[in-house]
Amino acid sequence: MRAKVTNAWSAVTEERGGAPALSRIVVESTFPPARWRLLRPSPTGWTLELQGLSLNMPAGRQEVWDGLVAEFRLEEAPPERVLLDVLLEHPAEARVEVVREGLPVRTILCLDRGFVGRVMAGRTVAVDPGHGGRDAGARGPINLLEKDVVLDVARRLAAALSAVGARPVLTRRGDEDVT
Repeated sequence: MRAKVTNAWSAVTEERGGAPALSRIVVESTFPPARWRLLRPSPTGWTLELQGLSLNMPAGRQEVWDGLVAEFRLEEAPPERVLLDVLLEHPAEARVEVVREGLPVRTILCLDRGFVGRVMAGRTVAVDPGHGGRDAGARGPINLLEKDVVLDVARRLAAALSAVGARPVLTRRGDEDVT
C-alpha cells in the first residue's frame, strides 16, 4: 500500500508555560514520510520535502493570513515526493515534528511567531467592541446579538495582545452604553 497525503491545514497555537506561540501547518497522511527535508529558499519562505508520499487530495494553494503564514501550497513531485511550499509575511525559524501515533500520521511544520512580540511589545492598541447597552447591533440565528459576539472577540483579542507585551485599551468592558 502506498503512503498518501490525505489532508493539510494550519492553526496558531497560543503561548503556554514558556513555550512560544507557533503557526503550524499540518500534513496528514496514511503513513509517515520515508524521509523529510526542510529547505529555506528565501528569508520569507520554507519548503518541506516529504519523500515516500503521494497526494490523495487536490494539489494547490491554500491562503492562511494568520499574521505570519500568508499561504501554503502542496504539490506532487516525482518520484513519490510531496512538496509543501510556505510563503511567510515575516522571516521565521522553523522545525518539523512527525507524530506517528494513530491515524492519520501528522507531519507538522512549526513556525516561530516570536516576531509578534518584537513588533507589539510596549504598544498601546485601542480595541472597540462596538454596540453595547441599548444598541444590540444585528441579531443573528438563535437570537445571537452582535454586541455579545464583538465583546467576546474583543476580550480574546485583548488577552492575545497582552500576551505579546502590548497594552490593549477596550472602549467598553461590559454590556454598557458608550457615548
